[in-house]
Amino acid sequence: MEHAASGWVTFSAHRIGDEELTTDLAAAGLWFDRWLTEDHAWFTARPA
Repeated sequence: MEHAASGWVTFSAHRIGDEELTTDLAAAGLWFDRWLTEDHAWFTARPA
């Protein structure tokens, strides 16, 4: 999925698995905290 709007940041999104999520968060200095929704669409992360 890609999104662009005038005056806003353009970004791309794609589904990733739990392992890739953990790796990507760690690369950003974060760790997975918890899912906010039952469908696992939103989560929280905290500083490592």
